[in-house]
Amino acid sequence: MPAVARDIGVGARKRTQKKEQEMTTDGNGDTPNLTEPEPLPCLFVTGFQIQTDDAIVRLVFWADLPAMGNRPAEARLQARITMLEKTFRRLLSEGRRRHSRGN
Repeated sequence: MPAVARDIGVGARKRTQKKEQEMTTDGNGDTPNLTEPEPLPCLFVTGFQIQTDDAIVRLVFWADLPAMGNRPAEARLQARITMLEKTFRRLLSEGRRRHSRGN
């Protein structure tokens, strides 16, 4: 059974309510349960590319690695994320909003 993220402690109810407002899948108001069936790595990236095709957006992220010894410099692929265009637009909108507020 996957572990469910729980927020406990002083002010947990307020934080949980805030999370519920922020965590929607496609803008329909439904709040999904946040689960982590296995630990996910936190990736550091130095570059990205946005690819679009009709209603699908694909984000490709990489990290630039310097040359070391006999190994030449490379851009090592770190992650690929594919989403619907409407999800990508919400991601950009939320990113702009939080950036302008300083969050």
